[in-house]
Amino acid sequence: MIETTPTGLIYQGNALNLGAPMSEWIQALGQDYRSTQPSPGLTVLVWDKLGIRVYPDNGKSPNASIVTIVLNHMDREAAGFEVAAPGTELEPLSVFIQPLSLQGLVITNRTTLRDLRTAGGQAWDFSCTKGVATCFTHRTDLAPDQLSIAFAVDGRIEDSVIYAVELQRVAE
Repeated sequence: MIETTPTGLIYQGNALNLGAPMSEWIQALGQDYRSTQPSPGLTVLVWDKLGIRVYPDNGKSPNASIVTIVLNHMDREAAGFEVAAPGTELEPLSVFIQPLSLQGLVITNRTTLRDLRTAGGQAWDFSCTKGVATCFTHRTDLAPDQLSIAFAVDGRIEDSVIYAVELQRVAE
């Protein structure tokens, strides 16, 4: 299980904070990853077997700035545009098959946005960008997180399964 925190996530007992060096993410997630670019300083790292990708910032010694946990592969029909095949470009070969705890809300590959709205009650605020398959959320009952949380969904929005969860550091 992966559990999100206000600054990143916990995976197999390892706290991984966005803003930490990419080397810490590699150490925790393992050496079985691929780079999407030849330049290690600007590459997105994809763990094909885990269904996770980590984007670096643009620093000389890059730090993790965004982590995406892929729960479902989006097909072209659902997306409404061309999508990369699993195992190519940014798309991991496999999806993340363990549960994901989003600050107490458990998400699986069958969870829909409507399920999250129902389970979260008044503690969560969801907003979806019209015409774009992305929804954002934050907790209304806690101090603001240091992370922005977004979901990839399809055109069904509320009735869509969640394709990916993206965590990004909030600009300071």
